[in-house]
Amino acid sequence: MIGLLFLTIGALLLVAYVWLLRTTFRYVKRRTRSNVYASVSILGILLLTVGDTLFNRWYVSNVLCMREDVGVKIYETVKLPAELWDERNNQPRLPVSMERDNPFLGRYFEVALDQSGGFWPLTAHSRIELSIFDNRTGKALSRFVNFVPEGGTWWAFPLSLFGGTTMVGWLFRHGRSTSCFKHQSDGLVKARLGAFEKQPKGQTP
Repeated sequence: MIGLLFLTIGALLLVAYVWLLRTTFRYVKRRTRSNVYASVSILGILLLTVGDTLFNRWYVSNVLCMREDVGVKIYETVKLPAELWDERNNQPRLPVSMERDNPFLGRYFEVALDQSGGFWPLTAHSRIELSIFDNRTGKALSRFVNFVPEGGTWWAFPLSLFGGTTMVGWLFRHGRSTSCFKHQSDGLVKARLGAFEKQPKGQTP
């Protein structure tokens, strides 16, 4: 019921937006007798309402996503014995979580970060990072970095006050562009699994 209400409101806002564009075009054309000025006025409204979102998407895709640290990076690998390797899926048998206080094999742990940066509404973004560390050496075994746009849609800012767990908040957040990767979860999994490999037969740790 609540979802239907929000969809109805969205539809009404869309109709009002189209009405505003048509009314503005006709008014400017009537006053200036020029299609050029009328078209420029429409362009101005479009840029005013969606320009920040378009710039935010461009900035994340063409600036942040081009950084060298973006993506999955494997620096070192740990060889695991057969009992810790899933032969069927060809991947390591890792615990659900590898926290610093409870590291895998008493040594390897993961650190997840979600840091906000930039300036809203043009360059605001989140930097998502997952790293696997060796507790003994302090070195990173693998790392995944991704950037997610968090700016744009200034005119819809009041919707964000509802929070991301509500229907309005969900619609507001998912109206933005995607991150550097279509499926962020794939990168997180690759960084986690890529730090480990199967120990060759006959080779001792």
